[in-house]
Amino acid sequence: MKAEPFFLAVIEYALFLELCGDDLLNPDVAVRQMEDLAAILRQLDEETRKSFCSFTAKLADVEMAKQGNSARVQFMRALPTSLQLEP
Repeated sequence: MKAEPFFLAVIEYALFLELCGDDLLNPDVAVRQMEDLAAILRQLDEETRKSFCSFTAKLADVEMAKQGNSARVQFMRALPTSLQLEP
């Protein structure tokens, strides 16, 4: 199985939770969903977590080249740490 589409879906979901306005999603719900996402992803084996972290960093680099240091890029760079996925 290629993991990249799964990784991209997770990243886009996390970006939505983080960056959507309070008028679209209750902030408390967003926080709970992000906590649940983190708990699920922490169950991945170490190799898959490392792959996710690497993919996230590469995606942030691509986005940085396209649009500069946007809120999306900053969030992507912080995502592995905020999800507690880094070794």
